[in-house]
Amino acid sequence: MNEYDRLYRQAQRYKELYPKGTRILLLHIGDDPRPVEDDMRGTVMF
Repeated sequence: MNEYDRLYRQAQRYKELYPKGTRILLLHIGDDPRPVEDDMRGTVMF
């Protein structure tokens, strides 16, 4: 399996785990160049 196939399957798995409309909570993102506040809430849109 090449890298593209592996990432595609991983994306499909996340879509199964978190379907459209699922509410999510970001606890902490760590050292990110585009930081997001801790405890940010959102909704899966796709």
